[in-house]
Amino acid sequence: MSIAEHLEMRKLDYPEVLTPFMSVDNDTGFAARFKRQVMPVHVAAYYLLPETRSKSIPENFDCQLQGFFRQCTSSEADFETLCYEFESFRAQVSLFEYGRRCWTLSKSPKLFWHSAMGHTELLGKLGNRLFSTQCNSVASERAFSIQNLIHTKSRNRLKSETTNKLAYVYTNSRILNRFQGMFELHYSIKTKSIHKLTSEDEVELENILLGIDLDDGNVEMDYDENDTENEDEDVDGDEVEDEDD
Repeated sequence: MSIAEHLEMRKLDYPEVLTPFMSVDNDTGFAARFKRQVMPVHVAAYYLLPETRSKSIPENFDCQLQGFFRQCTSSEADFETLCYEFESFRAQVSLFEYGRRCWTLSKSPKLFWHSAMGHTELLGKLGNRLFSTQCNSVASERAFSIQNLIHTKSRNRLKSETTNKLAYVYTNSRILNRFQGMFELHYSIKTKSIHKLTSEDEVELENILLGIDLDDGNVEMDYDENDTENEDEDVDGDEVEDEDD
């Protein structure tokens, strides 16, 4: 955001260079790069900073914010609550009155939203989660390394969404390779989405992942059924003997 504001001001000095570079229709300009690198989560984090509370929200960012809030909620009621709390934060009205203790911690966004969790329903938890995310953890560094393997100089036009999917496939394929040869999944399970598994498929998959031998389970089940049948036969036999007596 700061770079964009700086370039907009410098357009007055270098209009012939920066005007086409800053154009929205330029596929290789600043707007295209900004769109590839700045995701809705970044926009939400920017406008949840106490210091940017009063900044205007352009239409495209407003749409991204609404889409992000919908992703963070599971119902229309929660979405409306989150939007209401966000506007209350920006207007500094009820729930975010000036006298609230959170405003004394405005220089630390994490502490600000941690304090706001006590008097908000959803926005405080969301803000605290966003500003508690570590940017230099091992997992993040590993993700950057994988991204560098995929998003190379020869493939520098990959979109962010495509790069994310390729990195996801790369990471999870390496994890699955660790289990190669340990178990075999049935073809019916391999070809199904995880969201379309039946209850029987889920039980079978769980047993395989836990290392439970399904054949042994079937044998034990058959054994129990045979025992039940034998018990019934014994009961019938006793009744016959009783009748003979």
